[in-house]
Amino acid sequence: MIRSLLSICILNILTVFCVAQSDVKIAENWRIFNAQHEEFMVESPIDLKPWLASEKKDLRNYKTEINGTYIYIFSDTLKDNDQTKVVLAFADSQNQKSLDGTFHSYPSNWFTFVDNESFSHRILIVKTNLRTYSFHIVSPEKDSTIADRFFRTLSFNRPVESPLIPDPPKSVVKTPAVDSTSPSSVSGQGSGGGLKLEEQIPTPQTAQIEILTKPKALYTDFARFYDVSGRVRLRVTFLADGTIGSVTPVTRLPFGLTQKAIDAAKSMRFNPAIRDGQPYSVIKLVEYGFLLY
Repeated sequence: MIRSLLSICILNILTVFCVAQSDVKIAENWRIFNAQHEEFMVESPIDLKPWLASEKKDLRNYKTEINGTYIYIFSDTLKDNDQTKVVLAFADSQNQKSLDGTFHSYPSNWFTFVDNESFSHRILIVKTNLRTYSFHIVSPEKDSTIADRFFRTLSFNRPVESPLIPDPPKSVVKTPAVDSTSPSSVSGQGSGGGLKLEEQIPTPQTAQIEILTKPKALYTDFARFYDVSGRVRLRVTFLADGTIGSVTPVTRLPFGLTQKAIDAAKSMRFNPAIRDGQPYSVIKLVEYGFLLY
C-alpha cells in the first residue's frame, strides 16, 4: 500500500515536470532579414545566420530554427548551383514534382509536401538574373503559420522602408502527449525511463532490464547537408522474451534522423526485467543524440 502511494506521488511529480518542460517555447520575434549582397528580403521569427562556410566564396547560406521549425536559405551563382542541386535531390527522394511558375516575375519552382516522417516541407526555388535562391522551411506540423508568413513577406528588391505585413493569427503549437514516464538510467549509451513505476522500484525479488548493446544511430547525407543536430527520444517496449517490441518517437528530428534512431533502437540487445523470478515486459524512454562537429 505504501509503495503504491509512493509510486503515485512520484508519477504526479514527474508528469508535472514533463509537461512544464514540453511547454517551454521560444517566443517569435519577427524582424526583416536583408542580407548584404543578396537580392531578396523577408521577415523571420528569429535571427537568420550564415552557416556551412563553403570554400567557394560565391556560395552563401543562412539558417535558423525555432520550436522545431527549420528555415534555410541557399544562395548560389547561376553557374555553380551545387546547393540547389541538393535541395532538388531531397525533393526527388520524396518523389515530389515541382509546380513551375514565376515569383516576382522570376522563374520559380514550388514544392509542398509531407515526408514519410510527418514533417511538412515548403520549398521555393527562384532564379533571378544574377543568382539562384532556394528557400526551404521544415515544420513538425502541416499548417505552419511561420511558413505562411515567411513566404508571404518574401520579396525581391523591396525597399527596406516598406511597411510590414500584419501578423497572422497565432496558432497553437502542439506538444507531445505525456505518458506516465519516469526518467531513469539505461545502461549503455542512452537514457530512458520506465512506465511501470511500481515494477521499477528495486526489491530483492525484482531486477531492472540490462542493456547489453545499443547500436549508434547514423547520420543521413541530407541531415548533414542541412546541418541538423539535436535529440530523438523514443518510447521503446522491451519484451519479456528478450526482443524489442513497438518503438514510438516522442521527439523527432527531420531528414531521416528519426527513422535512423528507430532502426538503431530495434537492434538493441538486453536482458529482460525480472519480477518474482519471471521476466516481464517494460516500456522505457531511450534517447539518441545527433551532433555535427
